[in-house]
Amino acid sequence: MPISPRKITVALANALLFSALGSAQEPAFRFITQTLPAGSRNAVYTAQILTAHAKGPVSFGLASGALPDGLRLDATTGLLTGRPTQSSNFNLSFSANDGQSTLQLPVDLQISSSGGGGNGAFTFDTLVLPEARVGEAYAASLQTSGGVGPFVFGAAHLPPGLRFDGASGAISGTPRAAGTYEVLLCAVDRGEGENKVATILPLLVRPESSEFRYASQTLDNGAVGASYECTPILSAAPNGLEHSATGLPPGLAIDPASGSIAGTPTTAGTFEVELRVRGGGDELQWNTRLRIVPSGASALHWNDFALPIAMAGIPYDRQPAILLDASGASTPSYAAEGLPIGISYAASSGALAGTAYEVGVFPVTFRVTSGGGAEELLLRTEFAVLPSSGGSVEEIAAPIWISKLQVKPGTGNADGSWKASLLLNSDRRDSVRFDSAEDGLAIELGGTRVEIPSGAFDTSGFAHDYVFRDGALSIAVGYDLATERLDLSASGLSWTDALPGTLDLRLHIGAQSRRLRLQLDERGRFRATADLRSSAFVISRASLTRDGSNRGALALDALLGDPAFAFDPLVDPLRMRVRHEETLIVERDLGSVASVKTKRDARSGALLYQIATPKEPAGPAACTGLRYESGKGRLRVGFVDLDLASLPASPSPAQLSIELVVGTRVYVASATFFEQRPGSYALTAR
Repeated sequence: MPISPRKITVALANALLFSALGSAQEPAFRFITQTLPAGSRNAVYTAQILTAHAKGPVSFGLASGALPDGLRLDATTGLLTGRPTQSSNFNLSFSANDGQSTLQLPVDLQISSSGGGGNGAFTFDTLVLPEARVGEAYAASLQTSGGVGPFVFGAAHLPPGLRFDGASGAISGTPRAAGTYEVLLCAVDRGEGENKVATILPLLVRPESSEFRYASQTLDNGAVGASYECTPILSAAPNGLEHSATGLPPGLAIDPASGSIAGTPTTAGTFEVELRVRGGGDELQWNTRLRIVPSGASALHWNDFALPIAMAGIPYDRQPAILLDASGASTPSYAAEGLPIGISYAASSGALAGTAYEVGVFPVTFRVTSGGGAEELLLRTEFAVLPSSGGSVEEIAAPIWISKLQVKPGTGNADGSWKASLLLNSDRRDSVRFDSAEDGLAIELGGTRVEIPSGAFDTSGFAHDYVFRDGALSIAVGYDLATERLDLSASGLSWTDALPGTLDLRLHIGAQSRRLRLQLDERGRFRATADLRSSAFVISRASLTRDGSNRGALALDALLGDPAFAFDPLVDPLRMRVRHEETLIVERDLGSVASVKTKRDARSGALLYQIATPKEPAGPAACTGLRYESGKGRLRVGFVDLDLASLPASPSPAQLSIELVVGTRVYVASATFFEQRPGSYALTAR
């Protein structure tokens, strides 16, 4: 049966031509914020005073009233953060000045004396992060007070080159990329009912030998149907700048020469934007957010400030509840697509809860409707699940391996093409396995999206094939669920991302979503592992045997790539863990017996590692040897005499989690093992 063109969507971000933008009437400077969420003395408070249609940088102040002790207002961002120590109803009036006019917002702030969160008054004392410079060693640590402990720390949006210690909250390393990074920091108090606190602190990384930087700390917000223009301010900028952006709201585009973002937004929501500017041999980046409300009179917006990062096996619960809700909503209804298994999102309140066990970065779309569907907001973001030991989201390895990737951008007249071959790991047990009759599949690379809706695949056993042609547009996708290989070929596309450039590859397969960051050269080529900008870890082949007494052996071939990989056998641990659900099958520390050889990559100058460990003497969970080449990403390891009593009875598949600890970095992959014959398992689905 032929497939209608409506069955395929190719979404091209920022496709609106810059010359056609800005026809709507110029709107007036105004507050978006109309109310503030209530707070408690037992919980960290985070909110933001938001404005729209400013004529210049906005400065915020308190025109009347006094903030409760423990809260502070950032005059440049409007962020209101801290842990209040007074309970009352505070009558406040905030001011906002955009250089041409001053507005005042009278608002009440209700702080209650209870509301959960324990009695330990756990909070962050660190209010700022010291500046950094490319190529120079950096060190900072988070200071907390109160709580019971022990504590586990997490971080997201750290600059490339920096590491984060989940046990101590220490940040260290040598930054490799200049820019402004809005770092999300969180902590879990394991001794106080898993109490969680989170905050956002900007970290400025200056270029190696200049003071070039983004001076702006926020972008102006806008409204659907209203003209928008905002030009980020730069400091110490050289001549001949080249600007680019990813993640802009539909209807907006950036002028490559001036950096001005302009247009007429068509979609309401919160958009995670990454800006880049090149000039004078330096490149800056800035990750920030831009909010678009549904209309010029609407106050509907997400309260999406500093959500805690989830950690595997630790309940994502708290009193008061962790909320991702909306202000200005009338009888709101909430929904989410792409959350990890185990995490729920309450339709009536926007409360997030549950426990996730799979480590990963999950692209999620949150949605709220207000007034019976009269208004709608979107939020496309990433929900990260760290290991239970915490750490940095940037160190989470994606279960995607790029075997081949080539982009030909063409001339911009729908003559671009894209080919890719990927190897994946996903949960393929019957209860969560991809079902093409009910599940869709989408692949995004930068601003280009190919989407195949449910019911569109031709299936034969585990093989899924999709072909679509309409004029110059041609798309072919093959997904073999038995081997987890996915192939894509698409032509007739209007490629919009600048090359060379750093892009996100996002994959949505049914309810499971993943993200991998990569670099393409000026000809659209990708080279593994050198062009990875985040880590990837995939089990490519494996065998598992189990005898009648539930003893057995495991052999793994894996692919591991990490742009920040490093190993010093004198100080760094090298540890393997294998789990089935909560049962630990393997835990071996191999660092003391590892041998290491290093060399420099001829093209990039990066240090490449060859690591090997010897075969261990016979014994429970003995390692038959580990081999790893970081340049090619190849990893091989095996174990014998394992206790496999926790595995499900034949013939049910087993979902195993493989964890590799190298220094402070923790790589986790999860793979489904299928019984091929009695007592013998492999990755090929049957």
